[in-house]
Amino acid sequence: MTSKWEQKKTAIMKDYAAITDKILDLNGLRGARLRPLKGGYVNIVLLAAKGNTKRVIKISVDDHLQNEVYWYKEAEKAKVTTPKLVTYDLSKRFIPYKYMISSYIDGKPPSWDSRALQYRAGIFTGKALRRLHKRHVDGFGSLSQHNKWSNKTWIETLRYIRGLIIDDKAALRVLKPRQIELIDNITVYNKELEVKSARLLHGDLYSQNLLYAKRSGRFFIIDPSYYVIAGDPMYDVSYSMVERGKGFNEGVVHGYDMDSLTEKELYRLKMLGIFQTFKDMTWYVSNNDSKVEIKKLHKSLLERLSSV
Repeated sequence: MTSKWEQKKTAIMKDYAAITDKILDLNGLRGARLRPLKGGYVNIVLLAAKGNTKRVIKISVDDHLQNEVYWYKEAEKAKVTTPKLVTYDLSKRFIPYKYMISSYIDGKPPSWDSRALQYRAGIFTGKALRRLHKRHVDGFGSLSQHNKWSNKTWIETLRYIRGLIIDDKAALRVLKPRQIELIDNITVYNKELEVKSARLLHGDLYSQNLLYAKRSGRFFIIDPSYYVIAGDPMYDVSYSMVERGKGFNEGVVHGYDMDSLTEKELYRLKMLGIFQTFKDMTWYVSNNDSKVEIKKLHKSLLERLSSV
């Protein structure tokens, strides 16, 4: 049975040219050539090219685009390198979906074949996270359609993510019930992970959400999470370091200046690293994807748990 997101995506992709006609007209792109780009689970992404002008059009399927718009605006204030947000519409007045338009970056995620490039990408990621995490946010989780924050506390946000992303049936295919209980106790039910001040997060920052523009040698951050962009900075750092490759991880350590972290931050980083590894592993299991990744993450998770 297909999900409502998949049904909407299918409907859009059947006639994306007609759906985007109004967008193109409104933004001086009438007659632009359209080409689908690789999108995520909840968005359709199109490249519109007219002469020397290239724009990326992202059409929201799940109605959470306000989070991405907010994040791009805040990232610009934090002086983090991203594609430029050109325009957006969250009202659904012009087409029956929310959309945003950004500049096109001629690049792709940094290659795993080059450890040196992965290290550079990790340094860039660590420094970018530092800048993002300096920005205070007045709520936790994500923004609703009415610009209200989804959660009152960080622990509440973690529990929401736990229920949204982690499939217990999938987890039980690779873990024992007592192991799952232990993970829950040291993460979503661990009061020591609570933080009072929320900071701007990316929520999903690893090398696949970076674009490397080979000609300029620059990195750009894309695709913030749609369900958590405000909370504990250690959530971001821990996710960037979940079995991403030694070169990338070492770069993040250097770029974020991990030696400056307090004991409390290091403790939260350790516990949230367990949570993120658990989350990633069960995602692969539930999607019947990459036995190699499942095995690697499972091994890492057990090693992390043994150190608790």
